[in-house]
Amino acid sequence: MFPLVGGHEPIVAVGACAMTTLANEQTPARLQASDALFRALFEQSPLSVQVLSQTGETLAVNPAWERLWGVSLADLPGYNLLEDPQLSANGVMPILRRAFAGEPIAIPPVPFVPDRGAHAGRTRWTRAFASPIRDEAGAVTQVVLIHEDVTDLVAAEEGLARLAAIVESSNDAIISRSLDGTITTWNRGAEQLYGYTAEEARGLHVSVVVPPDRQEELTILNERLARGERMEHLETVRLRKDGSRIDVSIGLSPIEDAAGRIIGVSTIARDVSERKRAEAAERFLVRASTELAASLDYRETLGRLAALVVPELADWCIVHLVDEDGALRPLAMAHADPAMAPLAREFERLYPPALDAPIGPPRVLRTGVGELVAQITDEQLAAYAQDAEHLRLLRAAGPRSYVAVPLSARGRILGTISLITAESGRRFRPDDLALANALGERAAAAIDNARLYEEAQVAEARFRGLFEGVADAILVADVERRYVDANAAASGLLGYEREELLRLRVEDIVTDVPEWTEAEYSRYVSEGRWQGELELSRKDGSTVPVEARATVVNLPTGQVFLSAVRDVSARRALEREQQEFLEAVSHDLKNPLTAVRGQAQHLRRQLRRTSTVPLAKLTAALDAIEASATRMSAQLEELQDLARLRAGHPLELETAPTDLAALVRVAATDAQAATGHHRIRVVAPAELWGSWDALRLRRVLDNLLGNAVKYSPGGRIEVTVGEEGRDGTRWAVVAVADEGIGIPAADLPHVFERYRRGGNVAGRIGGAGIGLAGSHQVVEQHGGTIRVASVEGQGSTFTLTLPMEGPSTPAE
Repeated sequence: MFPLVGGHEPIVAVGACAMTTLANEQTPARLQASDALFRALFEQSPLSVQVLSQTGETLAVNPAWERLWGVSLADLPGYNLLEDPQLSANGVMPILRRAFAGEPIAIPPVPFVPDRGAHAGRTRWTRAFASPIRDEAGAVTQVVLIHEDVTDLVAAEEGLARLAAIVESSNDAIISRSLDGTITTWNRGAEQLYGYTAEEARGLHVSVVVPPDRQEELTILNERLARGERMEHLETVRLRKDGSRIDVSIGLSPIEDAAGRIIGVSTIARDVSERKRAEAAERFLVRASTELAASLDYRETLGRLAALVVPELADWCIVHLVDEDGALRPLAMAHADPAMAPLAREFERLYPPALDAPIGPPRVLRTGVGELVAQITDEQLAAYAQDAEHLRLLRAAGPRSYVAVPLSARGRILGTISLITAESGRRFRPDDLALANALGERAAAAIDNARLYEEAQVAEARFRGLFEGVADAILVADVERRYVDANAAASGLLGYEREELLRLRVEDIVTDVPEWTEAEYSRYVSEGRWQGELELSRKDGSTVPVEARATVVNLPTGQVFLSAVRDVSARRALEREQQEFLEAVSHDLKNPLTAVRGQAQHLRRQLRRTSTVPLAKLTAALDAIEASATRMSAQLEELQDLARLRAGHPLELETAPTDLAALVRVAATDAQAATGHHRIRVVAPAELWGSWDALRLRRVLDNLLGNAVKYSPGGRIEVTVGEEGRDGTRWAVVAVADEGIGIPAADLPHVFERYRRGGNVAGRIGGAGIGLAGSHQVVEQHGGTIRVASVEGQGSTFTLTLPMEGPSTPAE
């Protein structure tokens, strides 16, 4: 279908005049002139012209019409404009019929889609003017349509409308101004960014949004714009209506007229305050992390951190740590005015945070959650104050806004960090709380790491002290059996320097041990410990026997094997000497004793047959011989007991009801008979019964009395027997006191050790050094104790205690 389109009123008027001339003028000359004029207008007009009959058929079209629609008149057989359904659909038909009724009309731009010709299927926008042609009687005989293609114009207007909608709905501030700076347009984004309404802003100079310290920047920008320069992503600072400053990114473009002359400036501004704050926060955290990592002295580090916070983030910064009793103590403090720092510390000393305070560090400590107070009220100060003077000082300090966050590491709150504004008037925002939390996390990690390091240093020093101070050699090997550590004793034992040992493997030192198989090694790794004796190779090629205790230790860096090694060369030599001694004693004493006992028994039998020698005298002598033999036999038994104990076998006590008082009297009588230089006195009850091994206790008493006689040049020996109750148990107590040479203080701790003799008698008074050791073992086997008190040159007192178990009388 083909729409009828109209044109401009002056051309329509000319066309109507020409048609009237054709109808009214009678002279041929005039008729020819009018026709020529009409034809010229009709053919040369840049606007499309279509002549229609009164019933709607097309009578004529000009070349412009054919160009507009891409068809010729011959392409329109049977076409009637008044029957075109598209004109009815788009609302043009009612307007058009008014023209056929005799009314000149204008038709606004409407879209049409031709279904034939060069432009078929493409939407065309046209605007038109319809002018009726009348005959002499005034009846409408024809209608002239003049129409114009406004597709491009409509597209441009639509583009402008869309652009205007985009501009108005944009979150960015979009502003137009003249070259002299007068604001001409101001969108909603500009209203939100700068705080001025469009009505307020239009007509103002653009300098109202430029801070006083950046007015020179505006001059420089205008000069560049006047030269036709475009600027994008220029970051600067602008002013809001309320005087606050905002960070913006702006783009500026010169506006040109049709002749290319610059007549104004278009500006697009975007608020980048959040991004700038985020970037500033990130830079701050980087600097803070650098400060926190600079030293492992967290006290010094937190002081530098507080100084970094002020004044960049706050006017005050206080770091509190939790002390051993759970109270908050200030560790670091900074103020924007350095002169205020001592006052702040004094303030904290006078009024440390109360742990039940409703706000502030105590609440953060209790909850573990950061706290933000954008505007501190007087009611909050009053709630926090501990008394009237405290409240007065708080008001004088003038805090405005406050943020506090916990210092939390590994699930434990170490303290808090507080940021406070006062003189600056700044108010904290949620992003400041987020920044403080991030700062608190880093500070807590630094504190925790520093404390762990300090603890590790102390532990390392303690370990090194023990490691190097012990007499045993200590060797540490890794899972590949390479030595990774060794103490000085190991170097001394093996003859290697520590650095040399750390280049060796276990196999380089440990000689072949038959039972040390791979299976044994695997069992050691599995069980985590091993103990035994083996031989190690020294640097000089010799070997040394050692007793080793090996332990598997799991460290954060991996598994290691720690071995404590003790040189047992001296012990083995001593054991050989002891064994040889025991064998010698047994060999040297057994045969003579057998002979002595045999001869004594023979003499006794002979004396019974004859009376040549007085019987009483011989009997006494023989009794003495037999008694001596019995005592020497007891000594051999004592040696055998020691051998059994040394081999790890406990004594087999033969306990029976025994009268300890009687046993002491007999032992004292025998000891008195063997000496003429001592007076042995016994202080004892009539009887004192218990369940003991009488033979072995007699050996103990003989040892104590024998030592008292041996180490006393003469004088009194007193033996006291009694009992006492202690810890719900009845104990028998025997004390043997002499007035002899005594025991040096340095030897007292070693009196009951085997083969040990006092330094003041060694080499002068005979003895094997086994009596007291054996006595100690016998008494301990009975569950009792033996101790000595002595002063060199003033005598000694040996006291033994025995539990009184078993029957209290022989009958029982």
